[in-house]
Amino acid sequence: MRNSFFTLALRNIFRNKRRTTITLLAIISGMVSLIVFGGFVEYSFWGLRESTIRSQLGHIQIYKKGYSEKGIANPSKYLINDFQKIEELFYKIPYVELVTARLSFSGLISTGENTLICKGDGVIPEKEAKLASFEQIIEGEGLFEEGREEGVIGSEMQKSLGAKINDSLTILTTTPSGMMNAVDRLLRNRNLSREAYSILYQSQ
Repeated sequence: MRNSFFTLALRNIFRNKRRTTITLLAIISGMVSLIVFGGFVEYSFWGLRESTIRSQLGHIQIYKKGYSEKGIANPSKYLINDFQKIEELFYKIPYVELVTARLSFSGLISTGENTLICKGDGVIPEKEAKLASFEQIIEGEGLFEEGREEGVIGSEMQKSLGAKINDSLTILTTTPSGMMNAVDRLLRNRNLSREAYSILYQSQ
């Protein structure tokens, strides 16, 4: 009985070749569309995830207990002082490739003629190069070369300041003790993916 049903179905397939061809093409087109759309969605999520991870954030960020509640009012109180010990602990975990520190601040940045509000990050250059591998430099050289008085700014900030590569920029902010302090940084490049009012510089 099964053989007869199979034979009948097989004959029916080849009885009308045009109908069979159209049906097969419809099935194949549907499958290809599903595969392509699924790949597009997967790639979109992959790109979003990787661009977020590899544009400074990393997979995990840690901070002192209480920072999220009170850190804005008194950030210096929640600095991680024993970073080296924490770094050693993380490197003992399998699959951990990179651990780096970051010190954020806000203040004013000036060319002497133009001044803007900015937020910035002090980083460890050689590690930042690996962490922020998705960031795109559109003008100038990399930050991660010899020299400690260098910085990266966003392209929109560069336009607003009217700054050029190798110009000296002055950053005014507060120290952990609450005192005002100004430092000069040499503009090394402008970065397409960095936020409009953001600056990145090599920490001391």
